[in-house]
Amino acid sequence: MAASVNKDPWIQTFPQHPDDNPSAFFLRLTILAISNYCHGRKILPPQCFKKRIIESHELYTFEKEVEGGGKELMSAILQLKHVFTTKTVSTVIFMVCGTSVDDPIESLYFNFSFDPVLQPT
Repeated sequence: MAASVNKDPWIQTFPQHPDDNPSAFFLRLTILAISNYCHGRKILPPQCFKKRIIESHELYTFEKEVEGGGKELMSAILQLKHVFTTKTVSTVIFMVCGTSVDDPIESLYFNFSFDPVLQPT
């Protein structure tokens, strides 16, 4: 099954400015980063991803309904919504492990700050 294409414009994917809704911005950015990492490293099969065109760039997100990794990872990432909304997260670590969590193969670290990017003028 080929990856489907979703041509949502950027404004529908992210807030107009990160400071408008930083929790939504960080959650969506985390989803895109982990999805594209998994797609590029071929960690999951192709059917677990949905292709999106954002500002003329091909990006991938997890298919929410496809078993085999995409659905499960999307569900796990969406569990972070609360900590982004309450701004109680500073670091998220995504690890690819061998046979157990004590056998990490790769890891991605995301550090977050909810301080405004630009001060109003």
